[in-house]
Amino acid sequence: MPSIITELEGRRISLKFATFKFGDFRQLTFSESHHFYTDEDEKTLEEIPPPHTPYTRKNEFFDPEDYAEVDKCASGIPKSKATSGTLKSLVSLLTDQYEDDMSKVRAIYVWLTSLNINKLSHPLKNPKVGYTMFYLMKIKERLGNYSQLFNRMCNIAGIPCVVIHGYLKGNTYEIGQKLDIKTHYGEWNAVLISSQWRFVNAFWGACALGSEKAVNAAQYKPDENYFVPDPQHLIHTHFPEEEKWQLLEDPITFKEWEEKAYLKERFFELELRLLSHQECEITTENGEIEMMFALPKKRAKDLKFMALVYMKEFNEWKILDDKKVQHDFIHVPIAEALVVKLRFPKRGIYRFELV
Repeated sequence: MPSIITELEGRRISLKFATFKFGDFRQLTFSESHHFYTDEDEKTLEEIPPPHTPYTRKNEFFDPEDYAEVDKCASGIPKSKATSGTLKSLVSLLTDQYEDDMSKVRAIYVWLTSLNINKLSHPLKNPKVGYTMFYLMKIKERLGNYSQLFNRMCNIAGIPCVVIHGYLKGNTYEIGQKLDIKTHYGEWNAVLISSQWRFVNAFWGACALGSEKAVNAAQYKPDENYFVPDPQHLIHTHFPEEEKWQLLEDPITFKEWEEKAYLKERFFELELRLLSHQECEITTENGEIEMMFALPKKRAKDLKFMALVYMKEFNEWKILDDKKVQHDFIHVPIAEALVVKLRFPKRGIYRFELV
């Protein structure tokens, strides 16, 4: 699908959509067909498909190696050149050389997630609205965020993009806890590529090289897990308040999401699947439990795993050594399954991690 640009009275207008009311200075309406707020009329939205489940999986239409040159160009732009001008000129620099929307979106994502915003110095003069540094400083000062900047950059490139708001199971999430919007609020994006809505979370995609605590790390690199991930995968950590933006054929309720097993990106990288327990909390009757995981057929024999078991004591998690908990791995190559049996030493609350 070609980039959508609305021409209004000779001016180039970028579309902006969000599942919450953005900006108090405009008259916003909620589109019942597209399930987001906008200041555009329904006629303008006729060219844009409503939220729907993508027809293809990520591995069927996207291979990072095919975009290696796009990545190289985007990450190779000198920081001084990228941040000194207007946001419009930056987007032009990133995307004008490409005809397809995937390359444009990829270039924006790679540039944004490769930049360590925390390390940027504030200019001597406050940057003006419309300049790249203005929006980067908003993020650094926590007056803006990645999803809103990504949305703005896609709009400039003429690519429909939605800011989605909802709940996140991130670093502050404790397995099994009840979630509320104040402490687990988050925003991410859905962007229209080849008539299909695809998810992007540029904030989670900005990955520091080295230690996770390296706030001032010299280099960042894009995390592939948060660039156009499949809805079936992202739903384990992202829950939109607007149901249609789950992009699932069978949407789940908040209660179902809250109780889901906590599966992180590595689980999907290894192409694993849950065969037994689907919930994050499991109660045993005799102190024993058996869990089953499906392994990818081609890689099953080469995968190796470890079990980490923690016990909760006085609101703290303490890892148990092998002498206190018995765990057996039974790998069945024929069935491509991993069976994990655990026997706990005494009554209590335990946490299991497969690594």
